[in-house]
Amino acid sequence: RPDATAEEAFARMVERWPGLVESSLEEDVLPRLKQLQHLVNADVLTGVETANLTIAQPKILSAYKIREVWREGELVAVDKPCDMRID
Repeated sequence: RPDATAEEAFARMVERWPGLVESSLEEDVLPRLKQLQHLVNADVLTGVETANLTIAQPKILSAYKIREVWREGELVAVDKPCDMRID
């Protein structure tokens, strides 16, 4: 809803992605917000599109940190954002 308060929007986001409340502000949320701000600055998304995307898909604000989920010898499986390159 375009006229929703910040509290209402956040409640909707948590309803859609309960894991948001457990996300790390420093390691997950802030890096994602900086990435989204870059897209706005580069005219890829508008501020309104970014807000709508974030409210509709709040999981984009979590899981930014690369996490090891399995290791055997020199083979490692990680959980990472799908749009993050590992070179």
